[in-house]
Amino acid sequence: MQVEIVKEGVKIAGPFEYNIDRVRELIGSRGGDTRIIPLTFSGTFKVGNIDVKRVVEDRPEITKTQRHVFDSREETADAIIYHYIVADREVSELKRMMIGELSRIHDVYESKRAEHNGVLVNTDLEARIAIKDVLDRFNSGSLTSITWRGKVAPSGGFDPVMGGSLENGRIEITSTAEMQALYDTVIGYLSAGFAARQTLEDQINAATTLADLDAINIQSDWVAIAPMGV
Repeated sequence: MQVEIVKEGVKIAGPFEYNIDRVRELIGSRGGDTRIIPLTFSGTFKVGNIDVKRVVEDRPEITKTQRHVFDSREETADAIIYHYIVADREVSELKRMMIGELSRIHDVYESKRAEHNGVLVNTDLEARIAIKDVLDRFNSGSLTSITWRGKVAPSGGFDPVMGGSLENGRIEITSTAEMQALYDTVIGYLSAGFAARQTLEDQINAATTLADLDAINIQSDWVAIAPMGV
């Protein structure tokens, strides 16, 4: 809980997360009785003429094209209320935010598994290095078969939102063509991710107004180009 320490209507410190040691130090240095300070904060309390009050933020709902701007501070009998108003973001600010979100989605995308012959296979950097090494060994003739392990959905189905676990699965690979197909699946999945990122990044950079940026839904637009793995 965020609190402020106030003495006769004048702020001494805060807002900060309630911490008994810090509150004792602040009140004790002003002659207050630190013995009555509670271990945890459960509501506004007084120590002599010093009040420790909870902090409340009054923030209206906003859209992605808007931001909160501090407006005023109000002291009531049991709280300090910080009021905010709504203002439009700068186009450049929203662009930076959306490019950052795009990067995070791309990172998540590359941490997922792609489906190949009914089995979900890893696509992360370690998996890509391994799959390229194995493909090279098939091409050189030093390897002719391998069991590639992954995950499969349980017979009852799998819902990543509701939770649940994937079961172990495997692909028996006995030819260079089969290994190449697995490699192509992984590279195809990754390429789709790069294409989605490039397409959306170009749209964001080309936008000139907040309305242009508001029309871009990064989550759904990404999935339309490159469905997210599991």
